[in-house]
Amino acid sequence: MFRFLAVLLTFSASVTISMATTPAACLCTASGTAVYSVEMEFFWRSPPPPPSAQGPHWSAMVGTTHSPCFTMYTPGMLASQGIKSMAEFGGTSSLFSEFRAAGADTRDGFSGSGVLQAQGTDTASGIKADRYHPLVSATSMIAPSPDWFSAARDINLCNNDTWRQSVTATLISYDAGTDSGLTYNARDAVTNPPQVIELLSNTTTRSDDFKAHNGDIMGEVRFTLTSMRAESGQSGQLGAGSTSVCNYASAGLVSLAVLLVISVLSL
Repeated sequence: MFRFLAVLLTFSASVTISMATTPAACLCTASGTAVYSVEMEFFWRSPPPPPSAQGPHWSAMVGTTHSPCFTMYTPGMLASQGIKSMAEFGGTSSLFSEFRAAGADTRDGFSGSGVLQAQGTDTASGIKADRYHPLVSATSMIAPSPDWFSAARDINLCNNDTWRQSVTATLISYDAGTDSGLTYNARDAVTNPPQVIELLSNTTTRSDDFKAHNGDIMGEVRFTLTSMRAESGQSGQLGAGSTSVCNYASAGLVSLAVLLVISVLSL
């Protein structure tokens, strides 16, 4: 009896943990590998960039498809080194390093070429997603700026057992919390200690002259399904046979369920 109770408590704890750590998107059952193109369109036009924003432009778009267990950035949390580098200098290499370091929780990193003016569209193609990595996040630096960026995160390309033909998401603007400059062309002023990522808007306290089209909205990003591949989708950037840790959580839950049944039968 005591053994049964111990196993039951362990199983109950596992259910609680699994439900807390395995998001609904892990339930994507769409087959094959979906291949998408992306267009990141920038709306920096109403009101137009102020005189302090000399040479307004956008850095190269950068992003990745990923599992629900990966987060590229989180408002209210500190920026990673990759987000800091992108938001301050338009760098992409540090973010790609973070994508690789995430192992089985990222699938296909991508980047664009940037937009050398206030308005325009950055593009990329051949972006692969699968049922283990149905989400996508993307970002670009607002330039020039101290540490401001526009981004969209955790866009779900999967709709249960099918792949969405097209998905559009709003680009939201943020302060990375790593540079204390208040104007577009402010000199570097390292924020020490760093602050959390914060939404930028017409009422932000971290900018004296930040003005965005429609409040904090600076554009939108569109993902369009271009082709399907019959492969299982567990290859590419991650290497063959890689599976998101979300699925390990589910597998662990099944194992504990089996253990519970065995324990009951042995009473």
